[in-house]
Formats: sequence, C-alpha cells, structure tokens
Amino acid sequence: MNTLILFFIVTALCAVSNNASLLFPKNEIGFRNNLSSNDDVLTVHCRSDEDDLGLHFLHQVDVYTFEFGDRVFGGTYHQCVLRHGVNIQFVREIMAYEESPYHLRFGQLMLWEARDDGIYLTTGDQGKAEKRYDW
Repeated sequence: MNTLILFFIVTALCAVSNNASLLFPKNEIGFRNNLSSNDDVLTVHCRSDEDDLGLHFLHQVDVYTFEFGDRVFGGTYHQCVLRHGVNIQFVREIMAYEESPYHLRFGQLMLWEARDDGIYLTTGDQGKAEKRYDW
C-alpha cells in the first residue's frame, strides 16, 4: 500500500515538473516557411503568459520548433505573430496552442506552415494540413 501511495506522489510531482519527459512527453509546436519565393523570410514571434520566445527568421523550407508542457492547473497557451512580405506587408496573429480545459495533453505535435494563401496546421494525429488562417 505504501508503494502505491509513493507511486502516486512521484507521478504527481512529475506531472508538475517540466523535466518529466519520460513519463509525460512535452508538446511541440513547429513553424515552417513554405512560401513560394526564396527571398520571402517568415518572421515568427511566440509568447505565453510565462515566456517570450523572441524573434525567429525562417528562410524558405526552414523550420523552427519549441517544446513545452501543459500546466496542471490549466491556462497554457502560445500566441504567435507571423510576418512576411516586402516591408512586412502580411501580418497575422494566431493562437498556436491553447490547453484543453478538460484534460492535459502530452506529446502533441502541431506544425504550422506559412503558405502564400494562408497559414495551415498539421497535427500529430492528422496527416493532412488544414488551412486555419488567411493572411
């Protein structure tokens, strides 16, 4: 019985810890520049209420990724601004990730692709990219 209680305590501590990647794999968000022009650099700037991940400049087919874990008591989100074009003529703010109010997610993969006609999302359980935002 003591072993079972200890197991639950350790499991709970691991869920709270950001270093619990073996039991609870982190979620991953990626951004890919699939714009048609070689000269069109995609700028990605993501933030949450805890972190500002800074500016990232992606040339054609470049990918930028980051990992994170859901908070046990909710509220995990990542809001990102994507920019591209001559004189940054195209700007779009997106909600790249928002934690479910009903359950924690572990090991989720979300790949956002910037294309000429909009911004597409492919998730780990879905093989096809789905258009989510226009520029």
